[in-house]
Amino acid sequence: MGNRFRVLERRKIHCSFTLGIMFNNVGRFDQIVRLLLAEILLYAGLSVYQDTGLVVGLDIAAALLAFSAAIGFCGIYRLLNINTRPPHDHPPV
Repeated sequence: MGNRFRVLERRKIHCSFTLGIMFNNVGRFDQIVRLLLAEILLYAGLSVYQDTGLVVGLDIAAALLAFSAAIGFCGIYRLLNINTRPPHDHPPV
């Protein structure tokens, strides 16, 4: 019983130490949706709206979505206290 408590305590310390202020709050489904939206926006920015002023805006939005999906953190979710990542979805220590 004591050994199990130490393992759980070590995981808790490890997560709080390595992640600090930024923690993963984007779940797997949310990451997939963000990557698909980023791909659509990138395609629209580079081909459909290539001669308009929307190119930069669409490409920046696509980059932000792809980046937040890649690192698993969303600042807006943090401000609104939303967490779409299930507790069992964290990688093992």
